[in-house]
Amino acid sequence: MPGEEASNGGFLRKLIAIQQRKGLTDHEFAKTLDISRQLWQKTRKGEQRVGEKLLRGAVRKYPYLMGDIIVFLQESAPRDLAAASH
Repeated sequence: MPGEEASNGGFLRKLIAIQQRKGLTDHEFAKTLDISRQLWQKTRKGEQRVGEKLLRGAVRKYPYLMGDIIVFLQESAPRDLAAASH
């Protein structure tokens, strides 16, 4: 989706940086978030939107990202509402 990466960018970039800093495979990192490897890979590559499962896992495992998650949710809410009205 156009513009998707801009709103997801900060949050996803931080998650990817955490994964790289810890030297975790996609499978290992997905496990820390309590999501599937496939879900993490698709989301990381921009093939799937950030969803509730990933957000829930990030909040539980990395609570210091809460500010980034709130910004992500604030930025995505107007777009989601606009899409729902069409």
